[in-house]
Amino acid sequence: MAMTDNNALPNPFTPGAGAYPPVLAGRETEQSILLDGLQKISHPTRGGPVNMLLLAAPRGMGKTVLLSWLRRQAADRSVHVVDAKAGDIFDLVALGGALWPESRTEPARLTGIDVGIVSAEWQPGHADSRASHIRTNLKEHLIEATDQRPSLVQVDEAHTLAPEVANALCNLSQSLTEAGRPVWLVLAGTPGLQAHLMSSSVQASFVERADVLSPNCLSRDASVAALEIADWSDWEIDASVIAQAADDTQGFPFFVQRWGHALWNAGRDSRSVTGDTLQAARVDVDYARRGFYARRFREIHDHEDPRLVVAAATLAKVLSMRTSLSLAEVTSAIKEAIPDHVEAVRAREHLESVGLIQMRADEFTGGIPSLLAYLADQAS
Repeated sequence: MAMTDNNALPNPFTPGAGAYPPVLAGRETEQSILLDGLQKISHPTRGGPVNMLLLAAPRGMGKTVLLSWLRRQAADRSVHVVDAKAGDIFDLVALGGALWPESRTEPARLTGIDVGIVSAEWQPGHADSRASHIRTNLKEHLIEATDQRPSLVQVDEAHTLAPEVANALCNLSQSLTEAGRPVWLVLAGTPGLQAHLMSSSVQASFVERADVLSPNCLSRDASVAALEIADWSDWEIDASVIAQAADDTQGFPFFVQRWGHALWNAGRDSRSVTGDTLQAARVDVDYARRGFYARRFREIHDHEDPRLVVAAATLAKVLSMRTSLSLAEVTSAIKEAIPDHVEAVRAREHLESVGLIQMRADEFTGGIPSLLAYLADQAS
């Protein structure tokens, strides 16, 4: 390949965009679980109903990439896909437009006006009655639609869903699952997703029965594999440099993509990845990392409870000496700054949502690599 042709190639790494990476490495467990769900709705008579799935992990852990992969797999199996972002379904009519596209141009079909299905109890302008009609019409539509083919409904950034939308979506999914319809709802969001759905404002209490999938950091081998892409094939590659970059990512998918992006840019002219390339790329990576951590710190610092910074710093200090903590230990550390139990629980949920801590099995660990050290330094 000529150098000019190589220079014309776009950078295959797209950190932060949620775009599909050059290599999706280290997600075999998650892929197997997602494929199992698709199999169940693709063959409902053999697979049975499938529970709603919550894909919950800190920002940058690759949730959107997994949704992209799932969408591709669904298309290959002739599964209808509804792919939405929480910000685009801001009310029940918008939810109807996402699940039932025809209603976007004919909203009367969704609300029951002038289509012959208005009951005697329905009162124009009455919010509860209108919401009930929307839910009923959507359920009837999806039952009819799934007679034709199974459906996958996936919503990204679901921790920001408006309460009425989250309630309607979750309850609709549950009722269709109970009816044995081949519909699968996958909601992706930060670790506070389940708490949001079970909150008093949403009141979808059955969500506690949903399946939860929480992707963690990649192994070192998977990080190396994600960086060793086919597009490097005609480059001069120092394997030790790729290994050093992989180690620096600490397995965090966002940083894997950031390192790949920086190495590609730094080595594009010479078509090489060497020690000099590594040093040039590190400048870009370190700058991006500081910005990423600064945004997470602001989410803690600007929280309505100013004690959260102290609680986070205390927790960071404890985790700097321990690799993992139990739920009771995390709560105890937070209570040094926020004694009230209910407020301490809310604080823990917020610290999970920004990725400071992450639950793995039945213990908490640091959620985002080296964020603990950054936060402790900023809070001191």
